[in-house]
This record gives sequence, C-alpha cells and structure tokens, in this order.
Amino acid sequence: MERALQQWRDQFDSDSKQIPIKTQRVQVRGRIPLDVVQEVMESQRSAQRGKLPSKLMDVYFVWTDHGVKLYWELRDPVSSRPLKSGGDDIDAL
Repeated sequence: MERALQQWRDQFDSDSKQIPIKTQRVQVRGRIPLDVVQEVMESQRSAQRGKLPSKLMDVYFVWTDHGVKLYWELRDPVSSRPLKSGGDDIDAL
C-alpha cells in the first residue's frame, strides 16, 4: 500500500511540473453585482450557528490564451440549484 501511494505521489509530482505557471491580477469587485454580494452576506449573517446559509456564491476563474475569464453563480446550498449567475461567457471557449 505504501509503495502504491509513493508511486502515485511521484506521478502527481511529475505531472504537476508540466503545468505552466501563470499569474495575473483579476478585478473581481466590479464584475459581481453589488446586490448579489449583499444577498450572500445577509444570508451568512442570518444563518444559525453551525448551519449553512440559505445562499452561497461560487466564483470560477478560467485561464484562456487571452487572459482570465470570471464566472459567478449564486446558488441554494441544499438543492445546488443556481438562483442567479453571470460574468464572462465561458461556454464559448
């Protein structure tokens, strides 16, 4: 078992070294509507201690040859149903 784990780690390290490292600043604040951010913050404030808030927001960053695309999604944590979404068009990639 230990040998298999070491082989997996070695393969992971080898694969990871081939991934290009890129850095870029991404402006987020102006790209997510303020009412959505406030909705998520209010949901977190009103959540009972130890319980999930009624709304969560996921933010996705997608690297392209032309820079970083940003996509956000406001969702219900129980059903994972998206309530609102927006950002750059990532389906066209």
